[in-house]
Amino acid sequence: MKQVIITFTLITLCIPFFLGSMDIPLEPIYKKESKKEKDTTPISLEDLITTIDNEINKKYASNGLITLLFTGPCLTKDDMLNIFDFITQHENIPLSQSKLLQKLYDKNNLVRASVNYFITLAKKNFSEVTQNTLQIVENPKLQQKTIPLNKIPARLKTCIINSALSQIEHSYNIDLSGHPSPITCFDICATADLAAVGCENNTIYLWDLKTVTCPLMIKALQQINQVCFNSSGSKIIALLDHKTIKIWDCSQEIPTPIIIENKHWIENIACAHNKKHSTKTIFHAIANEQDYHHLKIITFTIKNHRIKRTTATLYAKASNTSLTYYESISTKYPYSASNDLTTPLFQKLTTLSIKKQDCSPLYLCEQVIKNTQGEILFEKIKESLSYQKLTEHEKEMVKTKITAKNTALLPSTQSLTTSTSQQNPHKTSMLALRSARTLGW
Repeated sequence: MKQVIITFTLITLCIPFFLGSMDIPLEPIYKKESKKEKDTTPISLEDLITTIDNEINKKYASNGLITLLFTGPCLTKDDMLNIFDFITQHENIPLSQSKLLQKLYDKNNLVRASVNYFITLAKKNFSEVTQNTLQIVENPKLQQKTIPLNKIPARLKTCIINSALSQIEHSYNIDLSGHPSPITCFDICATADLAAVGCENNTIYLWDLKTVTCPLMIKALQQINQVCFNSSGSKIIALLDHKTIKIWDCSQEIPTPIIIENKHWIENIACAHNKKHSTKTIFHAIANEQDYHHLKIITFTIKNHRIKRTTATLYAKASNTSLTYYESISTKYPYSASNDLTTPLFQKLTTLSIKKQDCSPLYLCEQVIKNTQGEILFEKIKESLSYQKLTEHEKEMVKTKITAKNTALLPSTQSLTTSTSQQNPHKTSMLALRSARTLGW
């Protein structure tokens, strides 16, 4: 019984490729000649999509049970290639920008399953990468190890591989530690890869997330309630004692603050992220003049050290009012903080843990280290496009993992040279030097 099940399973897996070679042509209306010879009006995009969709559904409905039993919810190989060929010929643009492919993908389940099939193959290609194939999987123009990817049109192949790469979910934590006193607030600027951390010692620490170093410390001299960046990360804005606002220019070696005093309690501040105002620093503050039922939203515009203030009434309670100072909820944000600083007394945390997301270049380098059998040659990874896209901190992470894996291979080598190393005291040091040279150090 088990042999029957295994045989049937193998036939089921192989049949889609045999069906692909069968002469079951997909003949949508867009290939047929018009009945009116003089009618040269081009078919609209929507009509074209509807036509292809109907033809696919009609063909697979007529062959339905037999075809879908063996292929699953997917087109046969020949039909996939026919449609992909047509799309690449119809639109002379990058397929990532193709409205025809996108709308057909959204409309037809079989086309969507077919595209996802190739994306899955591309992901498998990435997961099995080694130091000898890294530069190949990075370049869609080259022949890939996964053979079916090489049979689709070149432009579609590029689109599929890039799409698969963008879907890789890989992240790691950046720990900003060593603060001498508990953290009270923080902000992250993804544009400049910076983080500003305010502490109870009235000091703001500016962190470079690419190198995980702290190049700047700013003495605020007052209790820090909130910090935020402008859109470019060139300025830090801080709310102090809920009444004073200070703005520092991060490019200055010793920043001199612009100080704004306010008579009334300021609840919170937020910087406006608008590319149209790149020469200005615009931020908003919520303040109450009498009690929590009389709130004002104050807009500050700073240009060439000149401050313009405008005020508007805000009809809301302070407990329910806050300003969002990240660019957009819908924007894919590369950083997120895993610490919960809203707990009472912030649990006296002195380390801020920031999660960096969507690190596909780092994923490829780490897969190379994982999959490569034997010694890893650093030069092969160093020359890759993925390694060049890494930050300085990520490069150090990769080097550390390569060193650890290569070092783990050394004991077996050392056991073979124990007797000779005793006779030659320089043997062990020479072995370590050779290992270091393979890393390019």
